[in-house]
Amino acid sequence: MHDNTRSKTVKRRCSPEIEVYVTGYARNSHVSATAIALETQREFEDSPSTRTVQEMVGEVRSQSQSRPWRLRDADADDAAVILGVLADQMYTSGGKITEISQVDAEWIIRLSYAGVGDLPPGFLYSLAITYQLREETDAATSDLDALIAFAPWRNETAWTRYIEAVEPTGLIPRHAAAVGDYKQLLRKLGFPGETANR
Repeated sequence: MHDNTRSKTVKRRCSPEIEVYVTGYARNSHVSATAIALETQREFEDSPSTRTVQEMVGEVRSQSQSRPWRLRDADADDAAVILGVLADQMYTSGGKITEISQVDAEWIIRLSYAGVGDLPPGFLYSLAITYQLREETDAATSDLDALIAFAPWRNETAWTRYIEAVEPTGLIPRHAAAVGDYKQLLRKLGFPGETANR
């Protein structure tokens, strides 16, 4: 059973993108809450105050009952995916993130089995945390489910089908981190146009 207090409180204090960022650092590093707050303020112009980020870190850490993922916990295929994500997070965080929680690893593997294992590791990690945060607050995931179902990053036909299907429904990812990463991914892959700002 999940305690929804943390996520509901955090969502009132910051953007979803910052929530994903702080949650990832808090769960998967031993960096102090003050250091996470300073890092968040460097990364985001609209960052909450140091005290607010410290409170968020405290809430995430006090309610997280997930132990760190260990290599012995997974078969070879699963381990390869998780280790790829861990390497990416260690590199992009400058060594501040040094582990992946068991809960994060389970979501990463679940998404990989759902057919998105070909996404860049950073996007896969962000998507895993986004799904967890949505689940904790019983928020809808239909926008993210549609993204996975169409896999529009794979080719232009998939991109066109995705846009034609979801634009009328408004199911383009509304989570700031997902939209930001997704737009960056599409630009990197050279797809025309951008997702709607919803």
